Amino acid sequence: MTTAVISDSSSLIMVGKLKRLDLLTNLFQQIIIPHRVATEIQAKEDGVASLILTHPLFSIAATTRHELLAMLDGTLDYGEAEAIALADEYQLILLVDEKKRAKPPKT
Repeated sequence: MTTAVISDSSSLIMVGKLKRLDLLTNLFQQIIIPHRVATEIQAKEDGVASLILTHPLFSIAATTRHELLAMLDGTLDYGEAEAIALADEYQLILLVDEKKRAKPPKT
């Protein structure tokens, strides 16, 4: 079992909506949520935030890697940028669910 992991919002929202937090809690002893990711999931009114943020294995952290965060900001959304910065700072696995978006065809 891996000790800890950093997670972005889409991964948390997915397991929260499915009510399958066990998919994470059976694998990790701690799931660290970037501050901005916590804000993102709290903005949704689907009950996922209360399910996750009250669970004892989930904790919220903010990065001190502000230069990396600034570099990633604009390329990625702020929650994903902070998740990457935290994973780099803590040297932990990053749990992210992101797909490459197709470029529109040239006309």
